[in-house]
Amino acid sequence: MRKTQSGAYKMDQWKILVSKEIRHVHDLMRDQWGFEEKLDFAFLQNNQDNLYIITKEVANIDWKKLHITAAGSYFGEIKKGLRLSIEGSQLVGPKCSKNIIDISKEDAMLWLKGHDLPTTSPLKGYLLVRSGRDFFGSTVIKDGLMMNFVPKNRRLPENA
Repeated sequence: MRKTQSGAYKMDQWKILVSKEIRHVHDLMRDQWGFEEKLDFAFLQNNQDNLYIITKEVANIDWKKLHITAAGSYFGEIKKGLRLSIEGSQLVGPKCSKNIIDISKEDAMLWLKGHDLPTTSPLKGYLLVRSGRDFFGSTVIKDGLMMNFVPKNRRLPENA
C-alpha cells in the first residue's frame, strides 16, 4: 500500500482477487479445515498478503478516485497456508470438520489475554481455536505450545 499525504492508503495497491485466486482460498479452507462451502464475498488482498472480505458490489466502485485506509473485514493472511483472523474463524469455523483444537472456558480467557497455551495435540499446520461453540482465531503448535495470534490491541487486560 502507498500512503498519501493525507495519511490514507491508495486502494490501487490492493488487489481484488479473481475467480482462480478465490478458488485457491477455498481450496486452502477445504484442505486445512474441511470447509466445503463457498463464501459469497469478494476478497481483497494487500501487499502484505492480508485478506479482507467485502460485498461483491465492490466491483462497481471506481477505486482510482478513493483514498481510504481499509475496506471490508479482516479475514486472515496467506503465509504457509491460510491463517484466519478471529472474525474469519467465526465465519467458517462452525462449518469446519477437522483441525480444530478445543480449549476450556478458563483457557479461552487466557487465550484472549494473549497467552500461549500448552497442548499435547498432535495436530499440525494452522488450527482453529474453539471453546464450546465459540471460535477464537487460529493457532499453530510449536514446541508443545499453541502460539497465540490475538493482536495486542484486541487482547483482554490481565486483570479481567
